[in-house]
Amino acid sequence: MPRHRLSFDQFDLLASGGADATTIDALRAGQRSRRRLLLRTIVDMATATPIEGADAFPPAQAAWHVLEEAEHRDPAACDDILMHPQFGTWAARTLLRLRTINTGPDHPADPPLWLEVGHLHAIAASAAARSGIRYSGRIPVHGGYAVLPGFGAAHVGDHETVAVEIDHGVLHLSGPAVHVAVPAAVPDEVTSTDHRWHPIRRLTATAAGRSLTVTLDDLDPYRDFRDPQPPARLPPEEVLDWHRLLTGAWEILVADDPDGAELLAATVTSVVPLPASRRFQTFSATSAEAFGSVMISLPEDATTLAVTLEHEYQHIKLGGLLHLVQLAIPTLDTATYYAPWRGDPRPVTGLVQGVYAFLGVTRFWQRRREAGLSGAAAELADLEFAHWREQTWDAHAALRGSPALTALGQRWSDRVGAQLARLRDVPVDAGAAAAARMSATDHRAGWRLRHLAPDSSEADRLSAAWAAGQPAWLPPPAVTVTDGPQVRGLGPRTSLSRLRIVDPAALTRLRDAHDDLEGFDDTTAADVALIAGDDATAADHYRAEITKCPTWLSRWTGLGLALRRIRPEAAAALLSQPEWVYAVWHRLAARTVPAPPPDDVAAWLANARTAP
Repeated sequence: MPRHRLSFDQFDLLASGGADATTIDALRAGQRSRRRLLLRTIVDMATATPIEGADAFPPAQAAWHVLEEAEHRDPAACDDILMHPQFGTWAARTLLRLRTINTGPDHPADPPLWLEVGHLHAIAASAAARSGIRYSGRIPVHGGYAVLPGFGAAHVGDHETVAVEIDHGVLHLSGPAVHVAVPAAVPDEVTSTDHRWHPIRRLTATAAGRSLTVTLDDLDPYRDFRDPQPPARLPPEEVLDWHRLLTGAWEILVADDPDGAELLAATVTSVVPLPASRRFQTFSATSAEAFGSVMISLPEDATTLAVTLEHEYQHIKLGGLLHLVQLAIPTLDTATYYAPWRGDPRPVTGLVQGVYAFLGVTRFWQRRREAGLSGAAAELADLEFAHWREQTWDAHAALRGSPALTALGQRWSDRVGAQLARLRDVPVDAGAAAAARMSATDHRAGWRLRHLAPDSSEADRLSAAWAAGQPAWLPPPAVTVTDGPQVRGLGPRTSLSRLRIVDPAALTRLRDAHDDLEGFDDTTAADVALIAGDDATAADHYRAEITKCPTWLSRWTGLGLALRRIRPEAAAALLSQPEWVYAVWHRLAARTVPAPPPDDVAAWLANARTAP
């Protein structure tokens, strides 16, 4: 069995954003060892813990013996089951529930504990089917499906459990008035005319002699890292969409970095499909426990899928590394930070994850820029590269000063920083750099508005000074970070800036006819005018929208962006300290009719003197 000890050279390679085959093998070996330990602990705790309803299954120790026999018969087949990404999600979740069984009520979304522990027998049955040994037992039913992880699922209807028998190469699933039989073989070779049987789906993409094969997992109840979900079979046309997009994404990854693509293919083994999200706002996620799996909303094109895979590949590598070493001790830094890729304040561990993932994103767009693109594709690559290298650099600057970093964490940070510094030296088109700065400024100002709370007494004093016709004084920094309203994605104006590049005709339709455009339902005429370059019209619209709904926070930052060339001093305050403009204006609006124009208050604060 491969050792899971990393050398410093392998650690440094990972920290620099790269990998090689031996490093990926070491990460996988670490996961394998961890999962065996989790499994043994679950068996021991389930044996020692009275669980209501668990007597529907054989003892937990019986499942362990089946897995031992399966491993003896066919180690590779048993290892496939153990390393199935969703095994890790189940194991971590089930162990946590066993450890906290007497600490309070379950979460309303939690399945019964007997069902979660009983899933151990479905894992054992899958290992038996894969390795060719005889088996007899019972497994739980999830939402009408009896699921064999990494193998397939049978629709058995309204049952809590079904019997499983494997004998003479046939797998039987039986319950009252239901019986499904399929060959007990390698899943790819299982064929059945029984419409109730749903084999696990695998998609393969090939380019330049290199292949990527992933499970398109719509069956496993632990495929969603957040909560268990019953199987939800994709319709055939969506499977074709995923195959088409995966093929296109793989062609891009192989063309830009063939060796790196092969390492990604060795790491990303499962895609959990989610419904399509808003345009330019693809949702994706990984979990350190589900090594190799990625949840992704159906992307709009192959390039989006390619960069999403690269992004989550970074998370998977880092998740594997963090199961072997500690980069940060969260209790040594309880502050929360601005993260340019999120709408909420993030702990230091969130910065560690995000900086590493977006180092990968930045490198992806740099490779795209070197691929000889032209037209809109080249312009978009320039914009994305300029945007993410600066945003990631800024986040890394906050991270490297954190007292939470261990010695290894500091070493990791230094090597990530060296890669980002190299990328910052790469020349980029001036227009792309300006558009990237606008998106970055927009996002940061919006975050400040939602999460920085000005001192209330200072805001009262400032509003009184305005009312008395006195000059403003420089307010203290707003350092109180609050939860505030959460916003997903990078915002409509960032999406519109991408639309301006890839589909300018659509932006023109929005501007001229205010057509509804799918994926842009949260934009307004002000946003469209701003991205189209009509600052004066955008400013007028934003003022009107603020008057109508002052708590619509993105209107305030939009006004700041629209005023950059019209009234720069007001723009400076709206974009650098919007929380103070907002706090003072609200106090004035509560006692002054009509309320003063928000940009007048912003300009007044921009000319503040030193505090009295």
